[in-house]
Amino acid sequence: MAIYVEALSDLTPDQIEAGCAEAIKTAEQFPKPGHIRAAVPTVQTIFLGPSQLTYPETTQEERDAALEYSAPLRARLAASPRKELSIGRKQINLPPSKFSVDEQKEILRRKGYL
Repeated sequence: MAIYVEALSDLTPDQIEAGCAEAIKTAEQFPKPGHIRAAVPTVQTIFLGPSQLTYPETTQEERDAALEYSAPLRARLAASPRKELSIGRKQINLPPSKFSVDEQKEILRRKGYL
C-alpha cells in the first residue's frame, strides 16, 4: 500500500478515483500504479477570464459624448475612397471590385459556396 501511496502522491483524490475506475474496467490483473496513472482522464481547463462583470447602465449623455468624440475619426474613414489592408509594416491596396455585393453572392451560389 505504501508503494501505491508514494507512486500516486502527486494526484488528487478525484484523479486517483477516476483512474482506478477506468483501470479496473480494462485490467486483466490488479491495477498497478502505472495502470492507474495512465487511466487518469486528462481534462484541460481553459481560462475564459473572470466571471461576467456587471457594468453600470450607459446614460444618453455618455452615448452623445462618445459620438461627439468619435465624429472626426468617422469623418476621416468615410472620406477615404481606397480600401487598404495593413499587414505588419506593408500596406496592400485592394482594387475595387467589378461586381456588386449581390452579384458576388450570386456567383458564390452558382459555384456552390453559398
